[in-house]
Amino acid sequence: MNLMVRVTLIGLLFLCLGLGEAWAQKVKVISPGTGTLQQLKYRPVKGTAGMLRIALDMTAGATVDGVKVQKGTMPTLRYRVKAKVTQVDSKGNFSLRFTIRSATVKRLKDLPPSAVKKFHAELAKLKKIRVTVRFSATGVHLSSKADGKKVKDALLYQLAQFLIRTLEQVVIPLPTEKVGVGAVWLIEQKAKLQGISMKSETRYRLKSFAGKRFAVGIRLKQKAKKQKLTMGPRTVDLKRFEGTGKGEYVTGPSVVAPIATFSLKTGYKLVGSHQGKSQKVEVDIAYAFKLNVPGK
Repeated sequence: MNLMVRVTLIGLLFLCLGLGEAWAQKVKVISPGTGTLQQLKYRPVKGTAGMLRIALDMTAGATVDGVKVQKGTMPTLRYRVKAKVTQVDSKGNFSLRFTIRSATVKRLKDLPPSAVKKFHAELAKLKKIRVTVRFSATGVHLSSKADGKKVKDALLYQLAQFLIRTLEQVVIPLPTEKVGVGAVWLIEQKAKLQGISMKSETRYRLKSFAGKRFAVGIRLKQKAKKQKLTMGPRTVDLKRFEGTGKGEYVTGPSVVAPIATFSLKTGYKLVGSHQGKSQKVEVDIAYAFKLNVPGK
């Protein structure tokens, strides 16, 4: 498999980790903020619908056995997804139904023709996937369910996992306590995703709050210990993984029309074998994620 295809697969896997697996979310308030304290709360209305525009750009640099082999722009992913509030219960818990309308990829010049063809073919299959995500009234993820055929292809699986994890982040978790501007809350998570045990810490800071509209700054740190990783028929050693990210989330009266930006930098080192010889691969990837950003 072409190295950049492998890098893309691993990159999407780690981006899933960065965006957040469907792990238990426990919100801890570090600072209540200042001024008038109010409770942040989503107020979804059943039947409300909107179109989400998701953009992901990645750049990467890779070395094999200490020799720089590739550096440049990786495939750019673009999605248009219809979001609809399908259920709201008496406690304010709500469900969002996501239907993928389009999925496209650009910047494939560094990949061989066979890989380009595969990317387009697998992305086309994503339009058959529908996802329902359920949240609490304060945005804590409760469950996810994807409809469609079971995904077996590795590339399609990573693309689908990334998209599902992304849709779970359309709503961010909020504190149950009343807070004011400057409030900081924290989520610490330990999880195992596709065999990778890692830790993450996400800090949220309330930047502004007016009426039903609020803006939240996001900071992320993640790290994984040395461990073995299964990649298809191969088993490799993950020697290093760490990432840092930052972003902003803005939402108003409707939960189906948030605006968000997020950037993440990750670095990892894998040691395995190729054609019977030991091989060390080190990769650094930078991500730029945008949700409903005008012009994107």
